[in-house]
Amino acid sequence: YAFNCFIQNLTFWVSSENFRKHCPQDPVERKKQARELFNKYFIAGSRDELNLDEDVRERVRSNLDEPTAQTFVEAQQHITGL
Repeated sequence: YAFNCFIQNLTFWVSSENFRKHCPQDPVERKKQARELFNKYFIAGSRDELNLDEDVRERVRSNLDEPTAQTFVEAQQHITGL
């Protein structure tokens, strides 16, 4: 179980780092990609749901209307501290 959580966290970190480094300039594409990451890792009950506290999850959710390259940084920092 612990190894699977580690792999899941690593996969999220790499995906969100790619989003940060290669954040689309087009706001529609940026929003689409941010929503895809959110749906995969932040939605309760999703297969790859991260173990995040509700405050972090809500702050990420609140940034989805106008995502930036920094949208997932707090969640990245949280999982690296686990």
